[in-house]
Amino acid sequence: MYKQPSSYTFRKLDSEKDWSFFDKDFAIPQAVRQHIHALNRSAAEKLWSTEVSNNALERHVMLLPKEHWLKPEAEGPNWLPEWERTEKAEVDLFLRRHFQLSSNEAVYFLLMREIAYQAPIEIAIQHWRAFLALDDEGPLLLHLPSGCYALFGPDGYLQAGNRRLADFVRANR
Repeated sequence: MYKQPSSYTFRKLDSEKDWSFFDKDFAIPQAVRQHIHALNRSAAEKLWSTEVSNNALERHVMLLPKEHWLKPEAEGPNWLPEWERTEKAEVDLFLRRHFQLSSNEAVYFLLMREIAYQAPIEIAIQHWRAFLALDDEGPLLLHLPSGCYALFGPDGYLQAGNRRLADFVRANR
């Protein structure tokens, strides 16, 4: 059983809006899809404001200022070569090493201020391609209790770090 600890409100996954979770190319069975939760818009905005930036103009990772707390400490593999491969390899391994959590721990995949998903870390790692299909220009995978995060870039870069509370508070003054 997967944990779903959250004070956020979810909306039902939509086959058009959340198309990649239903697409046959990503092959996510219903039994897995039921553990992927889309936050409704106001919940996604609250999550972003609380955990990433309370500046409304900073609605996407690419719009965050240089002094933002998002300063990755580890370089991962380029995810582009793995995009078309079916076997699991470097991206999965990198994420597992960085997010040393139990498989059912909830993480958030934030595409931007208005769009976010919650899923168990194991599902996020196994199906990272489906999440990236929705937006590959800087989505952020974040585990709230630990501050561990991974950042996927549009040219295939993958970086990881750990948000420090002091950095977050300083950036959101």
